Amino acid sequence: MAPKTFADGRDRGLVVSMVVLSLVMMWGLAVVVLDVLASAELGSAAARLPDARPDIEGVAGADGGLAEKVRRVREEAAGLTTAFALFIAVTAGTLGTLAWFAWRRRSAAMSFWTGVVTAPYLCGLGAALWFQPLPEPRLTAPYGEALRAVHPYWYAPARAVVIALAAAVHVVVLILIARWSVRTTGGPASARPLAAGFMAVTATCALAVAVLNFAGIAQARKAALGEAVAEGADAASGFVHDPGTADRLLDLSVRDAWVYAALLAVAALVACAVAIGAARGGNGAQVTAATLAGVAVVPYMTVLLAAVALGPFVHGNGEPVHLSVSEGPEWYRPVVWSLLAAAAITFVAGTALVIRPSNRPAPP
Repeated sequence: MAPKTFADGRDRGLVVSMVVLSLVMMWGLAVVVLDVLASAELGSAAARLPDARPDIEGVAGADGGLAEKVRRVREEAAGLTTAFALFIAVTAGTLGTLAWFAWRRRSAAMSFWTGVVTAPYLCGLGAALWFQPLPEPRLTAPYGEALRAVHPYWYAPARAVVIALAAAVHVVVLILIARWSVRTTGGPASARPLAAGFMAVTATCALAVAVLNFAGIAQARKAALGEAVAEGADAASGFVHDPGTADRLLDLSVRDAWVYAALLAVAALVACAVAIGAARGGNGAQVTAATLAGVAVVPYMTVLLAAVALGPFVHGNGEPVHLSVSEGPEWYRPVVWSLLAAAAITFVAGTALVIRPSNRPAPP
């Protein structure tokens, strides 16, 4: 099916996608503008408050205390606004990469990169909604009544609406880019079975790590209990391994293992979905696979890194317990870390094959 075009030959789906992507940036800048306007209104209202409302407790004869409090509040708000502006700037860079992919007609890569942007972008919008630069002041705080009198109450609902619209626009972006990509994707079919194989391997590795976490904990519990029985009476050395401490730490390890099992299971399901999309070979299936891989890549790599740096045995570090309680059995680290590395490598390799560009020449 040929892509729909305008009278001058431009791809309609491409143009619409780029327009909506630019709207994503406009909503982000709108949040920054609201932050700046609300902070300015707060400062202006606080400056007029001693003359307008001298009856409020803490305003009359405050010797500049209220002004200093407002200054600190505005400085903290400016810090959060700056952080959000930097977040929007980074997002702009990724959207510029999207525009390049669109111009080159690398539609599968465009779908993948849109997915990569999605998870951090929506998480960033959620954080911006939760950590509001100018929250409603508490009445019990210093100058609480005065700050409530000058607080811009329009700010919180307006900011929430803008952030919600920004998230909704990004979802529309995914849909529009997917519709355009389905019509233009045509990557080499020979790479798709290999991509599906790589994704199947990464899913298997992730599930194997989840199972081995529980096996390692069970063996560590057995080793810790055996050492406690053998050395528990050796008080002359001044160092006694407490089986109760080991048990409590390993209970925490079990809790962490269940968390990792849930996260790795979700990752395995996503990898399987990407594998199915790559194996089916249709344009729509390939675009779906590329988008799923993009959405999953940042959270998935984060989980893999966390499993290496903060595995289930981290609670035993520095505690007077058997070494297997703090590091796992002797086989645990080399086996599990190798599986985690294999999961990362095969996911990256499978993704690279899914988003390989089509064989048709790029536009002049």
